[in-house]
Amino acid sequence: MSKVLCKSLLQPLRANLLLGFCVATGCVNAMIYMWYTRSTLATLRASREKCQEISERAFTRSRALMKELENDWVRDIKARDASVRRLELQNVEQTRSIARLDAAMKLCIAPGSHPSQ
Repeated sequence: MSKVLCKSLLQPLRANLLLGFCVATGCVNAMIYMWYTRSTLATLRASREKCQEISERAFTRSRALMKELENDWVRDIKARDASVRRLELQNVEQTRSIARLDAAMKLCIAPGSHPSQ
């Protein structure tokens, strides 16, 4: 160290023990603060990276679930459409059957069709 620095800083600290103790305490506190800051920063970085990984996994999983739900919805719609088509065909068949039955009943009930006349 230079003589000027030694004279202006170290000699007063050696001469006054209380001042030296205060400066030493301040230096130790500054080092502890720097260590704590670095440690906290490392912890925050690790937490951020972990949160990013978790959010990416959650996003990927939610996209997969949405795709799965979309596929289920398409299957359900197709099944419903097929069921509706079956019911419509049954309805058409029943309507035709009723029309044939109605025609047969009209033939049986028509005037002049009774054998007793």
